Amino acid sequence: MSEVKRNISLRNSTNIFTSTFSLSSNNVPKPLIGESVIKYGDEAFVYGGRDALNAQLVNDMYVVDLNTCSWKQVEYQGNQKPIPRYFHSGDLWNNKLIFFGGMGFNDDTKCLYVLNDIDIYDIETKQWSHIPGMITENQTNDDAKEVNGSDVDEKSKHLYPSARYGHLHCVLDHYLIIFCGQDLSNSYIEEINIFDLDSGKWVFKSLFNHHCGIYRSNCVVINKDSEFLQMCRPINTTQDSNEHSIGSLFFYLNYNFVNVKRQVIYLELFELDTAESEKKSAALAKDNNQSFRFLELDVTEKFLSSAMPPGLRFPAVNILGDNLILSGIYLTSSRQAFVLWVYSLDKELWLQLDMLGVLNHGSWFKCLVLDCTNRFVVFGNKTRKLTQDYNLRQSNYDHIVFIELEGYGVYRKPQMGRVTERSEQLGKLLLNGISDMEILTIERMHIPCLSRMLYKRWPAFQKIMDRAVEKNQEAFQAEVSQLGPQLTDLPFSSIHSTGSRALYMPYSFETCSAFLHYIYCGTLNGSYCTAKNLCNLLILCKGFEGLETFFAYIVHLLHGVLNRNNVKLIYETAALTGAKGLQLRALRRIARIEQGGTAISPTSPLPNLDD
Repeated sequence: MSEVKRNISLRNSTNIFTSTFSLSSNNVPKPLIGESVIKYGDEAFVYGGRDALNAQLVNDMYVVDLNTCSWKQVEYQGNQKPIPRYFHSGDLWNNKLIFFGGMGFNDDTKCLYVLNDIDIYDIETKQWSHIPGMITENQTNDDAKEVNGSDVDEKSKHLYPSARYGHLHCVLDHYLIIFCGQDLSNSYIEEINIFDLDSGKWVFKSLFNHHCGIYRSNCVVINKDSEFLQMCRPINTTQDSNEHSIGSLFFYLNYNFVNVKRQVIYLELFELDTAESEKKSAALAKDNNQSFRFLELDVTEKFLSSAMPPGLRFPAVNILGDNLILSGIYLTSSRQAFVLWVYSLDKELWLQLDMLGVLNHGSWFKCLVLDCTNRFVVFGNKTRKLTQDYNLRQSNYDHIVFIELEGYGVYRKPQMGRVTERSEQLGKLLLNGISDMEILTIERMHIPCLSRMLYKRWPAFQKIMDRAVEKNQEAFQAEVSQLGPQLTDLPFSSIHSTGSRALYMPYSFETCSAFLHYIYCGTLNGSYCTAKNLCNLLILCKGFEGLETFFAYIVHLLHGVLNRNNVKLIYETAALTGAKGLQLRALRRIARIEQGGTAISPTSPLPNLDD
């Protein structure tokens, strides 16, 4: 029993370093129900919802600086004010926040009603604009009169979405896409709707034969360069020559929480090219539905593994690099917690991020992912009861937890730029070809190279040479001054050369050779990717400006070679160079070695991404 407690203590101690607990400050939002949270750079906007204390619907907006955890309420400009709503959707597009649907409250009838209008907030001008909805079968005239205008486009009436709340949503290109949701009687709406954000019109409406809502499902957009596309998109995808792909997304559904059923759906949107679309529109008059097509595939089997996520309430789905991040509320008789699971495309496994001691206590709900820093952000309150707030659907913003995902091996791979085989071969030829200078290593060995390549691909090289020239100029002037004042005043020309063909770099021959290979070829071959050499390259990168991309590339390679034999070397190097995520992952590996001895196997499906 004491050994078990020791192991849990070790894991908890490493979690202290991989997560940061922060107290919100200044104008923190009150507890809310059904509000929307939208990421905007290093900030997050919280809008609308229902005040959990007095049950009033609000149209307030708050913004938090995620670097300082400082909140402030947004002051609106102009006369237009948004409609109070909750369980609506919120998306970011072109520095604008787009809010659709949800539930409103009619002051006259004292009744809730569902919405299908759009409010748009311009972040730069701080002004609102409104796009009215249209009365649909699940509304009454009295309910909807406050939000529906008389300027509804008659030609596109049949394309207006049903009013709804708790729906799924995303933005692909300049299209807002709405999926499913529920009406006022809590019946599921089986629709896909597309709103053109450029033209301000609804352009597509179609059946979507799934019961989707935020309680048991969610969706996430797939980047066009993601390897998830290669995994899910069929090789023989039939695409008409007159159409192009707008984008793709995943749906994650889980239901029947006693005996959990899961489903992953891949959806891709195609649009007819402009000329062809205009021809069809002219031929079919009002039916714009012919301009779009969805490809729907059930890819659930591709995400099966030995361990699977449990049933999660209000799941959130994010993609970071080659990792699909699933989070949500896990409720059983024995455990109530906010949990994180990750599907690793590299390992082809679902693995749980072990967050013991951090999210196991308190009430946590709304979350987001910061792609640039590989961090997961969760809002909540560490002292409240999760089950109590879950039953109320209440969100809290008193405390914020930042989880360093890279410490668990979850991160976005560096964008290196595409290196073709031909360009790499040319780089190797030049590396073994002409030269006009040499690199002098710490062993006093010489490596020939071409200064023009260094000038072009190593930004710091120009500064190094400029400093050398400046020193030569100063040394020359000092020597001249010793010959007499009459020579000092002569108009000598500036020195434009260092006078040397060698650049000393205090690194090994292997490290300098690897660095030159990267400069010439844009990549490293396998012979240079030993842990010792990569650690030396990481130190080299830290010592010069303009090598940030190479630094991130070396960190990524070190993640790949991390094992029990080199973990301490990598930990020390990461700590020395400020590679925090790599350092934390190495620290977690050290802790696991200490607690598990020789029993750790790189192939074992352990409940984390350290192996």
